[in-house]
Amino acid sequence: MEQVKLDPYTFGDSKAAINLADMLSKPEFRHCAGKVSSTLCHFNETMTELRGIKNVSVRVHIYHLVMEDAKRRAEVMVLPEIVKTHMLNVMMKSHKISSRDCNKKILEQRRDG
Repeated sequence: MEQVKLDPYTFGDSKAAINLADMLSKPEFRHCAGKVSSTLCHFNETMTELRGIKNVSVRVHIYHLVMEDAKRRAEVMVLPEIVKTHMLNVMMKSHKISSRDCNKKILEQRRDG
């Protein structure tokens, strides 16, 4: 069987994302690649769509709800724990960046208003 090597930045540029891409390139975890890719794609699309919510406080709250939902969904996925952990870490990095950006906007609004 030909080994397929995922680009190291397939899932992002965090250490967890790079490790996840490397892990899923290995034959013992290759069967997980589709499920992980689909899950992360859906999560990232959701987080991107939420940027359109104008009320920043509401957006932050929904980011947290989406992350909690992702954690619950991951708990029941049939994946090796190491893959699941890395996938959740990739999601958490995206969540933290999005939340941090919103918190900066909230602070700016409070300072200006």
